[in-house]
Amino acid sequence: MLHRLGLAIIGAVLVITSGLAPVTASAASWNSGYVALGDSFAAGTGVGDASGPCLASSSAYPELLSTRAVSVACSGATSASLTAQIAAANDLSPAASDQGGRTLFRASQVTLTLGGNDVGWLSVLRSCLAPSPSCGAATQASALAISSQPARTAAAVQQLRLAAPHARILVTGYPKLFDPAAATCTVAPGLAIQSAALAPLDQLALGLNRAISAGVTAAGDPNVEYVDVTDEFEGHGLCRGADAWINPLIILGVDPVTSAPVISPASFHPNAAGERAYADALRPAL
Repeated sequence: MLHRLGLAIIGAVLVITSGLAPVTASAASWNSGYVALGDSFAAGTGVGDASGPCLASSSAYPELLSTRAVSVACSGATSASLTAQIAAANDLSPAASDQGGRTLFRASQVTLTLGGNDVGWLSVLRSCLAPSPSCGAATQASALAISSQPARTAAAVQQLRLAAPHARILVTGYPKLFDPAAATCTVAPGLAIQSAALAPLDQLALGLNRAISAGVTAAGDPNVEYVDVTDEFEGHGLCRGADAWINPLIILGVDPVTSAPVISPASFHPNAAGERAYADALRPAL
């Protein structure tokens, strides 16, 4: 009964949430001209102090990489959000001239984590963790969207290059969320799911990573690099209990009007250790 109730809760709460010369740089260079763009994984939404309209944390990986990071990463961002994020980054610096004072124009390194929202990851979680008859359709829709991700990523890289002509651009992938090591995985206190149902979701994430990497290659820019993070997270998916660097499902309470459970947006996102893992993966890329 508890298992069925837990699955029903997941189904309910997930509906609610939503040709430049190579740059030579040392670790210290992260403190000079670094701009971060992207979605909730770059904003640090899974860390306890995340706040504001973008659910951003002071312990997100951009802030770990540089004490002077300019981060405009925002929860819910898609590839369509990139134009607004570029404008927001440039607005953070007074323009001494038409271009000279713009943050991105002066940037020496840029990071981008983007794509999860493009491919309907939330819809897959909602449909397949419940589970529901729509799991197959949601997975197929996400796989179709992933097939178009190389073009979206290539376009994003080219757009960033126009805005940041001098920067080394690092584009990240995503970790496997679950990484099961036993027959069942505890995705929330008192709620275990068969690992066999989670393995395809991790494979979907790996497919997205391959698509993002292909997009970076297709952009044809020698000063842009794809940074894989799966090795950094190996053995630290949310199924790994105390060793997890991914948050489990976190239920905040019950909506007093609808009586529906309310999920924390931190659910299924990297925690503070996960953000450190992102920083560790990115830091040597320069």
